[in-house]
Amino acid sequence: MTENLMTRLGLNPVVNAIGTMTMLGGSLMDPSVLDAMREASKSYVELAELHDRAGAYIAELLGVEGACITCGAAAGMTIATAACMAGKDPLKIEQLPNTLEMRNTCVVLAAHDSPFIQGIRMAGARIVMAGEKNSRLEPQELASLLNDQVACVFYIAESTEVVGSLPLSEVIAIAHAHNVPVLVDAAAEIPPQTSYKEMLSLGADLVILSGGKELRGPQSSGLILGRLDLIACCNANGCPHHSIGRPMKVDKETIAGLTRAVELYLAKDYSVEMVRWKAWMAEMVALCVQHPSLTCYEGYPKNPGVQPTIIPRAYFRHSEIGSEQFADELKKLGIWVWVENEWIVVNPQCLDYKQVELITQSIIAVASVFSNKQHAL
Repeated sequence: MTENLMTRLGLNPVVNAIGTMTMLGGSLMDPSVLDAMREASKSYVELAELHDRAGAYIAELLGVEGACITCGAAAGMTIATAACMAGKDPLKIEQLPNTLEMRNTCVVLAAHDSPFIQGIRMAGARIVMAGEKNSRLEPQELASLLNDQVACVFYIAESTEVVGSLPLSEVIAIAHAHNVPVLVDAAAEIPPQTSYKEMLSLGADLVILSGGKELRGPQSSGLILGRLDLIACCNANGCPHHSIGRPMKVDKETIAGLTRAVELYLAKDYSVEMVRWKAWMAEMVALCVQHPSLTCYEGYPKNPGVQPTIIPRAYFRHSEIGSEQFADELKKLGIWVWVENEWIVVNPQCLDYKQVELITQSIIAVASVFSNKQHAL
């Protein structure tokens, strides 16, 4: 058997108890997704036509007007922004990221400011923040920014509940009153299984999803969903066309894998998945809480971090050491957990049951080591 590439590179696989984070490789693909990618690798095809036809098929599957396939959600932010500024005008498309004589402003709620908005800047857009972080945003403040230079409003779904945010429905109503489209970054906002439909039904013009998170396609894939006219503009500003999206290439294998992943995603019963995840976390807490140095509970995230927040988590805290140190000790065992304030957090989204058992045993073992050290002092 050929030696695993990761082993040859000196890397060891990790147990991912954080979730579908890019830094750990997103999610794992079903074997049939890999089969679809292998099959696509055996022949040539006209790539622009494949983009169009696969996008139309995925849109039909998801029950939306249109879909544009991208190389991840971050690329989707860039391409969607470019689409709102340049449309399908070939001269403007070629001109980007120079936005001279275009609508070139993107308004973002200050409460939604995050590193991800770099994807907006890459298109050449000028970002204007509405309000201030940690301060209440009045609707009229947002409305006052929507002049004839504004190409779009960008809404970051994970920040909906942050202080200073406004409900998506309200943002859409204000923006549409000024004929400005609203784009939503919802990269990791599934499940719920049809969250993208709910956002579009509220009036969002485009919704951006990661293909490599809960869709469980190739990590270097993503989707822009929404208005058919804007999707056509996204395609014009994306690869393989000579545009701002040209370096953000999506190969035929990735398109095939993502398409198969969407089919599998829609066949999944998330009511069963949620029951399973909740049972795993409850069992983990029930076992760990018996350790005298551990405080544990099962619950849900209250702040943005690892989305989606509707997936149950297990929370742990040791009486003798801090959460960062505890997480570092688990990392030495190949287990990656999230740290939220004084708690370490286990997310079951990317785990199987054997890994849940391993994590439980490891948490208890680390807790015992540090409890014994403290007692020895």
